Amino acid sequence: PTPTPTPVPTPGVGELRQIALATNDLVTDPASQTIFASVPSSVGVGGNSVVPIGPVAGTPGAAVFVGSEPNRLAISDNGAVLYVSLDGANAVRKFDVPTKTPGAQFSLGSDSFFGPYRAQDMAVAPGQPDVLAVSRLRPSVSPGHGGVAIFDNGVPRSLTTPDHTGSNVIEFSKSPEILYGQNTETTEFGFRRMAVGSCGVITVRTIQSLLSGFGLDFRVDNGVAYSSGGRAVDPEAGNI
Repeated sequence: PTPTPTPVPTPGVGELRQIALATNDLVTDPASQTIFASVPSSVGVGGNSVVPIGPVAGTPGAAVFVGSEPNRLAISDNGAVLYVSLDGANAVRKFDVPTKTPGAQFSLGSDSFFGPYRAQDMAVAPGQPDVLAVSRLRPSVSPGHGGVAIFDNGVPRSLTTPDHTGSNVIEFSKSPEILYGQNTETTEFGFRRMAVGSCGVITVRTIQSLLSGFGLDFRVDNGVAYSSGGRAVDPEAGNI
């Protein structure tokens, strides 16, 4: 008799697990695949912290206190350094990932009229875990953009991009000398290519409506910028 063929397994639909943990932002350590979450003070016990989450077990680890109102997160490409923005302190704090230990905290500066900046978005330079790009925010101001600044171990480089209209969200290319940004606050919706040097950062090109939408975000991978609005673009050529 003809043997019955072995059935071919069909792909599963995956698994969805919900963790009862209020978070402001999430990043993943590329080495261990551990998820890190910033947890606000509203959580109560365990708030104002960074919490590691194991994606296999789906369970949060021990909360590590980092300071007042942690929000945006950015991690280095080698997974060694995590940066945590602290809205309550208008600052950013380094966090050693292997030891899960908070490090030095530094200010983001202030606007002469509107006061201290906060971090709206952050990106770590490829291959340079001590170099951080910050899209600064002027709270309670519209538009709130406070320009993009580059920090070396918490020390700002002198040259920053203009405020008001600029790169609300930012991502590095494969090079630490090329930074991309998107205006998500006004209908200009400019996608910006910025040059990063020892003196700081400048905008060298702006393409309007390449990526468009209020509150948009994007990621860059293998030379392609992927937008949360569903569009993929070549950030160098400026083409969809």
